Amino acid sequence: MSLKPQTASEISSFADELNHFLLTWDFSDFDLKRLKKKAENIKKNVDLADGFSLLGMIGCLENDTESMRSYFKRAIDQSGGDHLHIFNYAVCLGYLGLYEEAYEQALKAYEKSRLDQECLDILVKFTCILNKKDAFEKYARAWHKLTRKDHWSKISPFFFPIKQEDYHAFLKKYSKSEDLPEGHLLPIDILDACGPAIARIFGTPISVVLEIMPNSSYEPNLVAFVQWFGDMEEGMKREELFEEWYIENNYDLKTDLIIFSIEFVGE
Repeated sequence: MSLKPQTASEISSFADELNHFLLTWDFSDFDLKRLKKKAENIKKNVDLADGFSLLGMIGCLENDTESMRSYFKRAIDQSGGDHLHIFNYAVCLGYLGLYEEAYEQALKAYEKSRLDQECLDILVKFTCILNKKDAFEKYARAWHKLTRKDHWSKISPFFFPIKQEDYHAFLKKYSKSEDLPEGHLLPIDILDACGPAIARIFGTPISVVLEIMPNSSYEPNLVAFVQWFGDMEEGMKREELFEEWYIENNYDLKTDLIIFSIEFVGE
C-alpha cells in the first residue's frame, strides 16, 4: 500500500519519503522531528489540508492512532472531502492494523473516484483481509472491468504483518544471501514462492498474518498464519495438502526461518 501525493512537487517528494519509511519502517526520531517541521511549514505556507494530511501520515509512523485520526479528519474537512486525503487515511489505518475502519475509508475514497486504480486496489485488499467474500468478488470484478486484468489477490494471498516494525527489522536482518546458511532462500523469496500455492490450495480471497516469534533458541522466526474462516476439518485437509507441496518442492530445506501454519477464524 502506498500513499498518494497531491500534485505540488514539494508535497509529492515529501509523500515519496513517507512512503519509503512506511515500506521499510526504518527511520529515526530525528527523521520524525524533521518531517514534522516540514509538514507544519506546508500547513502554514502551502496548503492547510495537505499539511494536516502529512501530519496524519507522520502520526501513523509514530503509531499514534489518536493524532493520526485527528489530522486526517481535519484534512478531509478542510479539503471538502478530497478523495486523496480519504485514500491516505485508509492506507494509514491499514498500516496500523485497523482494517475495518480502513475498509470504510477505502470505500468512501472509491465512491468518490471510481476510476482511480489505487483506490480500488486497496478496497479489494481490505475485503480480502476482512473475509468479505461478496464485497471481494464485487470489487475484484470492478477491477477486471477497469484494468482488463484479474486482481493479483485472485492468484496470491495478501500477506500482512501484525507489527510492521518487527517484520521489517526481520527482513532487513536476513536481506542478503551471505546472512543465511548455504542453499537457503531469503525469507521474502520464500513468501513470494509459496504465495500462489497457498492461493491455489486454500482458495481466494485468502490472507496470511505474519508474526515474528522467537524459537527455542530465542532466535526470531517468521510465522505465517493462513487465515481460514471455513470448516475446521476442511481447513486441516488443505493445510496437509500445502505441507505436502512444500516438502515436495524442498522448501523445508531452503529455510529455517519461516514456519507456515493455519489459524482458524470464526465466521
